[in-house]
Amino acid sequence: MSIAEAMITRASSQFYDNSTKGLDASSAREYVEALRVLTNMTSICTMAALYQVGESLYELFDKVLVMDGGKCAYFGDTKHAVEYFKDLGFESPDRWTSADFLTSVFDQHERQIAKGAEDRVPRSPAAFAEIFRNSEQAKKNKQEVEDFEGELQGMIEERHKNQTKHSKKKNYTISWPQQVLACTRRQALIMLGDPQSTFGKWAIILFQSFIVGSLFYSLPKTSSGVFQRGGVIFYMLLFNSLLALAELTSAFQSRPILLKHKSFSFYRPSAYAIAQVVIDVPLVFVQVFIFDLVVYMMADLQRTASQFFISLLFLFTITMTIYSLFRAFGSVLPTLDAATRITGVAIQALIVYTG
Repeated sequence: MSIAEAMITRASSQFYDNSTKGLDASSAREYVEALRVLTNMTSICTMAALYQVGESLYELFDKVLVMDGGKCAYFGDTKHAVEYFKDLGFESPDRWTSADFLTSVFDQHERQIAKGAEDRVPRSPAAFAEIFRNSEQAKKNKQEVEDFEGELQGMIEERHKNQTKHSKKKNYTISWPQQVLACTRRQALIMLGDPQSTFGKWAIILFQSFIVGSLFYSLPKTSSGVFQRGGVIFYMLLFNSLLALAELTSAFQSRPILLKHKSFSFYRPSAYAIAQVVIDVPLVFVQVFIFDLVVYMMADLQRTASQFFISLLFLFTITMTIYSLFRAFGSVLPTLDAATRITGVAIQALIVYTG
């Protein structure tokens, strides 16, 4: 999934560190071929560190970087790398791949030195780096860099001339409303992919509603039932608000993914937040309707349509508000422990001071 996310960003430069680990030779080749096609089609720079590279994989790359002890021993065309080290005095055994030969040069137990070159071949990282800095390949690399920087400067100047107000914004490929739609669709698919959690939650709420309704069953319509009616209304509000505590855990679980997608410029965090609210509207409505209908009728509150739907409206609004409040805590606070403490105090403050 992480590799797929990186590939679809169309970033100007992409790095892949040993992403063929665990793949067989055929799958590794298909993967590297996909990187090759992606690089050609989107005109990006793709860098990959691979292990046990066969000749077919090696030939898919334009350039190779060989390092020893943190110093650059060679950087240039893949087809010239083997000859470069042979010219230094190293020999490539028969049936060795280019990658195997390049890595063997820096292993004192595997390197093979040509006869008569024992005294002139480099053996330390500093010696390899010094020879490369003075080589024709290094001069060619420097010239390519200068040419590219000149071309890049021209592109930057041209962009500044045509710059508009929108060009100063982050490089999102779609508009904010489209981001909201995309995130909403993704949240819906996540919900549909795990129906057991949703229906399980509703079943538990239905079970709890019968228990609460039985505690306040058929309240008397006299002055003795006034306090109890206030209690059942308050409990209906409190129960659904406390269910929102589960949003803290999900907020911290989804935060790393959100931050990664933000760094990839997939979508703005605000689009993700709006999408969560949009998906919550039908889910929370069903949740509140189940609980409110059972408890309201069992407690024998005022059985008129207007009063029932007023109760449903306030219960739904407050529940959605508490959901958003807890998500805000989950977004701002650094740890789940800190968020849990703050939300505990916030719930008490709301209970005490909102009447």
